[in-house]
Amino acid sequence: MKKLKLCNIVLLVFIACSSFGQTTAKKKIKPDDRKNTLYGTIAGGGAASAMFSMSLNFERFLTSDTLIKPFIKPFIKLTYGKSARLFTSPTTYACLQYGRLYGANRHHFEYTAGISLHKINSASDFRGEAPRIKTVLHPAVNIGYRAQRPHKRTIFRCGVGYPEIVYTSLGIHF
Repeated sequence: MKKLKLCNIVLLVFIACSSFGQTTAKKKIKPDDRKNTLYGTIAGGGAASAMFSMSLNFERFLTSDTLIKPFIKPFIKLTYGKSARLFTSPTTYACLQYGRLYGANRHHFEYTAGISLHKINSASDFRGEAPRIKTVLHPAVNIGYRAQRPHKRTIFRCGVGYPEIVYTSLGIHF
C-alpha cells in the first residue's frame, strides 16, 4: 500500500512538472545545433550510507518537434562511475538512461530513468580466498536542476537520484 502511494506521488510530480513547468518561451529562441553534452559528477550520500562517487557522463539530445514543444528536449545518457562506501568494497557502475529536459531559457528541470549495472568487488576474507566480483542490475533515476544558457557551452547540474544520491555536475555542451 505504501509503495502504491509513493508511485502515485512520483507520477503526479512528473505530470505536474511536464505540464506546468514552463509552458511557453517568452521570446523565440533559435534551436541549438549542439546535441552532445559531457560532464563530470561528484556525489555523496547521507550519514546512513556514507557514500562518495565520481562519474563521467555523456548525453546525446534526440530530435524533437521544436515547433510544437520547444521547451521539452529528450536525451539519452550514458554514465560510467566509481563509488565507495564506508566498510565495503568499491563499486564500479555503468548506466543507460532516457531523460527529458524541460525549460526554454537558462533554467531547466530534468529527469532521467533507466538501468544501471553495478560491478561489486567483495573483499577477500582471512582464509586467503581471492576476492569475488558480483554483477548486479539496479534501476537508475535522477531528478534535478540544470543551468544551461541557450547557445553557451557550459552547464551546471544538481539534484538527487540513484546511484548518485545527491549530486553536483559541471560540463560542456558541444
